[in-house]
Amino acid sequence: MTQTYIEAQAEYFTNIPILDRKYKSCVHLEDKEDKLFWDTLLQKYRKGNYYYIYHSKSDSGNETSGCTQCMKYKGFLSENFFICIDSDLHHLREEADIDPKNYIHQTYTYSWENHYCFAKRLQKTLSEKCPEAATKFDFNVFLARYSSAVYEPFLLFLSMDRKRIKRFNQKVFNKCLPKECKSADIPDNGVRLTDSMLADFKRFDPLKSSSDFDFEFEKQYYEQLGLTESNVYLHIKGHYLYNLIKHIGQQLCSSMRINFEHEVLLDTIALDEYWEIEHIGLDLGMF
Repeated sequence: MTQTYIEAQAEYFTNIPILDRKYKSCVHLEDKEDKLFWDTLLQKYRKGNYYYIYHSKSDSGNETSGCTQCMKYKGFLSENFFICIDSDLHHLREEADIDPKNYIHQTYTYSWENHYCFAKRLQKTLSEKCPEAATKFDFNVFLARYSSAVYEPFLLFLSMDRKRIKRFNQKVFNKCLPKECKSADIPDNGVRLTDSMLADFKRFDPLKSSSDFDFEFEKQYYEQLGLTESNVYLHIKGHYLYNLIKHIGQQLCSSMRINFEHEVLLDTIALDEYWEIEHIGLDLGMF
């Protein structure tokens, strides 16, 4: 029986660290931008030199990237060849077999971008690199308000998603998330932005009764999966959050000769400080 592109590539990728001993393993990522995050974690918990793959051929023979392409290798993975993906909603949807036993590693946040937005680390780095800006804006306060604004609407979305009610899907939810800011949004730790989010989400309140939404039940249900009001910002679309934080930082540091994205936002990860990052370490330690 003729091998598919996926099977043939999986065999090739598996053999790379066998034929070239300088590589510990072959790792398929969703995109090249994911490397900084995953290599940082791998060097912490499974130090070595890795052969990273950012795209591969689909069964139609086209060069393809992304989570769907990575997941096509499920069943052909091993310690020599594994995948690292963004969780998106896999964890909160309790999707089966996305775990280290199947050589699939996930972010536990929506995507790798969320990890760089961890509030405590972000404010600490801002204080070190740009202390003047840190006196004008507190990411701890802003992201606490942000989480409070999105928490109940996100539970409503998750509840309807689980019940397969389509009137409030992820695309509709994401439209209420700000992706950039203006200078007028900065005062009082971005309260204008979070107030605007609260107002946008209000229009979906009628769906609570029509979908039999039980806030207390949903709160307890998702707390068992690690989702709380204080950390929900780590579980919404990471690219949107990352871009918003970047815009805020650029506004704060515009006159201070500092590249906020590279010197603050991407400076480091708060290893071992919150459960989502700890779970990645535990997974990588299972090898």
